[in-house]
Amino acid sequence: MVLHLADELDLALQERNQLLLAAGYAPVYPERPLDSPQLAAVRAAIRQVLTAHQPYPAVVVDRAWNMVEANSASR
Repeated sequence: MVLHLADELDLALQERNQLLLAAGYAPVYPERPLDSPQLAAVRAAIRQVLTAHQPYPAVVVDRAWNMVEANSASR
């Protein structure tokens, strides 16, 4: 029921976990830092997009607007 509500509200996965916790359930969606081994393919894809964007500057930021990655044109 909680996940159905989260789906109807179109909540992000992190917000769904928070809703589950508030309802007394365990989080369903794992959170991992970008440098974890499970996200190696994601890091490679990000690097490929940044490299393909050359010679123009491109940056990747997290949800708090911290720069996570950048191509050489933006440095």
